[in-house]
Amino acid sequence: MADQPTQTISFQTTESDKLLNPHHDALVISIYIANCLTKRVLIDNGSSANIMFINAFREMGLNESNITRKTAVLIGFSGESKTTVGEIDLPVYAEGVNLSTRFLVIDAPSAFNVILGRPWIHDMEAVPSTFHQVQLQEDGSSNPRTDQSPQLEQHERPDQSHKLENRKRSASFVEEETVEIDEVQISTDYPDRKVRIGAQLNPELRKKLISFLAEHYDCFAWSHEDMTGIDPNIIVHRLQVDPDYPPREQKRRKFAPERNQIINEEVTKLLRNGLVREAHYPEWLANVVVVKKKNGKWRVCIDFTDLNKACPKDSFPLPHIDMLVDATAGHELLSFMDAYSGYHQIRIHPDDEEKMAFMTNIGLWCYKYMPFGLKNAGATYQRLVNRMFANLLGQKWKSTSTICWSSPSMQGTT
Repeated sequence: MADQPTQTISFQTTESDKLLNPHHDALVISIYIANCLTKRVLIDNGSSANIMFINAFREMGLNESNITRKTAVLIGFSGESKTTVGEIDLPVYAEGVNLSTRFLVIDAPSAFNVILGRPWIHDMEAVPSTFHQVQLQEDGSSNPRTDQSPQLEQHERPDQSHKLENRKRSASFVEEETVEIDEVQISTDYPDRKVRIGAQLNPELRKKLISFLAEHYDCFAWSHEDMTGIDPNIIVHRLQVDPDYPPREQKRRKFAPERNQIINEEVTKLLRNGLVREAHYPEWLANVVVVKKKNGKWRVCIDFTDLNKACPKDSFPLPHIDMLVDATAGHELLSFMDAYSGYHQIRIHPDDEEKMAFMTNIGLWCYKYMPFGLKNAGATYQRLVNRMFANLLGQKWKSTSTICWSSPSMQGTT
């Protein structure tokens, strides 16, 4: 038998550098469950089930009528038993992965809101480490890192009380340094269209930068209507679905009226801009996931978990962020050009459109252009960027989903 390729998952010693050691803390994280940022979630590979406590369920604003009244008996390590209220399937969002997860709902007091056990850990193909306070996935990426401070507040030892403030600062959810930004107008015809530049620029550089941006005003996309899209002869996205993998139709999820309004507004916008169309008799069907962004707005995503499992991985090389950062050393300026809805400018092959069908409370829809959440979308986008800037890459340009341009002089600003 030929040797099978192996993949090594390892934890770096630097993973625990910012933690207070020695410690005996459990792995407790904050994670999005059913579109709610849920704190005090215990990652427990000793639990054979995913558990949600009824008080947390109610605080999340979920409807108890959606609980399937299917009771089970849970046995603790000391032999005590507890009967569940029922079970419910909810989406769990972690590091770009939306995973439909079955929870057993239990009415009992607990220091935690949710326990994610082996079913979720195995579905995520993750390896948790309580020592490093992080869990790694099969591809080497890490899931949300824990914040030790809640456990410290409950189990703080007298001889370590003075370290409480330092530990809170060393948690993964640290406050970012505030950077002052100015909004400037670059077109007299559209006074409401402004760009943001650093407020600390010296006056001469500020003047040159604003003049440069105004000169190339027509390069900016201010709305979906401004995007012309990429010619399909240059690139299209193919799913390459495994024909032996059976199509999946996800069970429809219910949303509160205000969430349905957010979803329908997003679909209306996508229809108006020609990014989606109505789907007819799709074999693959996914649910919508609504996630709250840091700025308070809502992002509407599609749960392509099942579809992604049926697609082989595209091994196109993606850039390493540490190498990109190192390449900027010695340059006076670093500019970022964030492509406006870059994924939405790449067409989906017509044969694959209805494989990306999703459901709302008003109909079935499918994407005509590449959406976020697809397994190989990043590789396809990187191919496009590399082709667009083939003559510049490795000189002044470093390509990622955000284009970085390092300039040794003040004349190379964009």
